[in-house]
Amino acid sequence: MKQISVDMDGVIANVYSQFLQMHAAEFGDVLPSAAIDGKPETAAFVNAIKYVTSPGFFLNAPVIENSQAVMQKLNERCICSFGRHGISGKFSGKKIMVSNTFPVYHLATNCFLRIERNN
Repeated sequence: MKQISVDMDGVIANVYSQFLQMHAAEFGDVLPSAAIDGKPETAAFVNAIKYVTSPGFFLNAPVIENSQAVMQKLNERCICSFGRHGISGKFSGKKIMVSNTFPVYHLATNCFLRIERNN
């Protein structure tokens, strides 16, 4: 069976919502879309690293609409893994977020979040 790796950021987790919210709380202003569109997070948000490493950043990120249904359909055709970049250490909220968002799947070890058919 084919296997694909899925990036969480902007695919199942709305991290831009988190960045915008944290930026507004810290600086008191809302960044317009034109200021951030097409830019890497670290260019769009001065404190992106601070935000992303803060407790609850990924755990509290809103789930992107329809991402669960899309992942379910993908999982019918292949084995899906969430990329392991940043899942250990300060990014453990990613692991919890996926576990809470996709409860029918089990998580593999070694900092890989792996979705497999639940047969």
